[in-house]
Amino acid sequence: MRIGLSGGIACGKTTVAGLFEKEGFPIFDADAFCRKLYDDKNSVLIHEIYERWGDGVFDKEICDRRKIAKIVFYDEGERKWLNSVVHPLVLDEIRGRKTPEPQIFDIPLLFEAGWEKEFNLTIAVWSPHNLQMRRLIERGLASKDALTRIKTQMPAEEKLEKADIGIANTGDEDFLRTQCSIIIKKIRET
Repeated sequence: MRIGLSGGIACGKTTVAGLFEKEGFPIFDADAFCRKLYDDKNSVLIHEIYERWGDGVFDKEICDRRKIAKIVFYDEGERKWLNSVVHPLVLDEIRGRKTPEPQIFDIPLLFEAGWEKEFNLTIAVWSPHNLQMRRLIERGLASKDALTRIKTQMPAEEKLEKADIGIANTGDEDFLRTQCSIIIKKIRET
């Protein structure tokens, strides 16, 4: 069973994935997979990035994701181009992962990419906008940059509507754990 986990930036997907992992569910982290692509000097992604943006996004032959973020979060065309290169690589990896037991696929842009049909079940994590902003600022982003990143994704409310199951992450860890426990129980019963 493939379970797609998504939600807005800084809504708590990583925390939810961690709760599922503690219960024995294998986790595929799309962001971690993408970081590996960026770190592999021989990957298709690095070749395409170099062809598109040249030396300007590299620091000592290492791809600098911060420099790329400055490009793609402020230029929709460049963001779409990057997604057109990255998304097929991620989708191939997802399709190649076949396990008999339920597996969680933590994919921030699951709904933006239109991958809902790749999963037996989709879960979206939602947090209020002010909590998203606070978390991003605590991660070191300026409020302008935090707002820009939130706006580049589908609104968290829309992801919640598209998902089969929604999780409200209001910052109360007990409430979050309770919701996850109920979902885990239902998954195991299927």
